[in-house]
Amino acid sequence: AASFALMFGGGWLEFCVALAAGAAAQAVAYAFRRAEISLVLSSLTGGLVCSAVTMLAFYLFGLSPASVETILSGAIMPLISGLMMTNAVRDALRGDLLSAMARGMEALLVAVMVALGISLLLRFYLPVEVEPLAEPGWAMAVVTAGLATLFFCPLLDAPPRAMAPSALLGMVSYGLYLALRDAAMVGETLSLFFTAAAIALLCALMARRMRMITTIFLCAAMIPLVPGLGLFRTMRALLLAQYDMAISAGLQTLFAVGAIALGAALGSMRLHKPKRARPEKER
Repeated sequence: AASFALMFGGGWLEFCVALAAGAAAQAVAYAFRRAEISLVLSSLTGGLVCSAVTMLAFYLFGLSPASVETILSGAIMPLISGLMMTNAVRDALRGDLLSAMARGMEALLVAVMVALGISLLLRFYLPVEVEPLAEPGWAMAVVTAGLATLFFCPLLDAPPRAMAPSALLGMVSYGLYLALRDAAMVGETLSLFFTAAAIALLCALMARRMRMITTIFLCAAMIPLVPGLGLFRTMRALLLAQYDMAISAGLQTLFAVGAIALGAALGSMRLHKPKRARPEKER
């Protein structure tokens, strides 16, 4: 959570507050899982905890609205299942419609509950239109993307020996995305598509080298690309009846998810071609 706050343009104060908010939300989520409480209530409470810790820092340190949004955007990344939405689109492309529908509905439900929990406290304190903080430099963004991927690996149940390679792939993933978006001027959607395709190939090669499952590396490497921030802004705008903003943010998020999923699916297919059947030998 804290690394995402830095990746979204925050400073060390935002880093510390996001760390506290994210840790508190994860502690609540862990306690709810142990008690076998529903995912809906867990997500709602996680959003409430994130916003409560952030608003406490807002009053103590005099944070700006942009800082508050940056902190919340980082703190809720472990809660909002943007990665689940991406995997849902991939399942649909592979023809597994039941799995795609299940993952998509679960991710949407989680996003709505998290946004609802946050909006219950923030709707009276934070303006709807917030000017985002300036993005960090390229080097800082890439390093924080690697850290975010590294610390996200335990949530994905990645083996310990896969964590360092996953962090490296996360750095390459976000660095390539920034290079395509800013240097090559390819555009947001195409940058995500080409990055996802390239990273899927690299993940497959890494999996072969380490004799592990490709999904372990692919899920981790896609973390910096997942549009969790856009999903949060979409749900929050809907709950505040800002429908124009919700449609705009929702379409951008949908295009981003589709580009990532399509690129990852095509990149994975390149190294998973069906083998030709060998002709039977004549007796």
